[in-house]
Amino acid sequence: MYRMIYCSEPRKIGDDYRVDFALLLNDKPFRFSKISYKGEMLYQNGSGKLAGHFKAYDGLQTESDPTLDAAMGEKAPVYKGYAYAVFNNVPRSIFADAASASFAPYEMEFWP
Repeated sequence: MYRMIYCSEPRKIGDDYRVDFALLLNDKPFRFSKISYKGEMLYQNGSGKLAGHFKAYDGLQTESDPTLDAAMGEKAPVYKGYAYAVFNNVPRSIFADAASASFAPYEMEFWP
């Protein structure tokens, strides 16, 4: 179960575009260790192209995410009991062949 819960408008920065987005990952607490896109490893145990571009919430959080708060202009939902990730300032060049900002073809490996 992956569901996009937020996506910003793309911002042009230099020769690239940047976007913020949030994905609801599961309806129960868990953590993930890696993210790949079309076979390319983008994040694994703290390193990769997406390192520093997202914050993962394991479902046990008690506060909302500041990026979502700013985007909604108020306190965003906490999504307690739901694992989700908020991606910040992600370069579009990471997904150079993607036709849209949906980022749907993610493959994520999870561990309890």
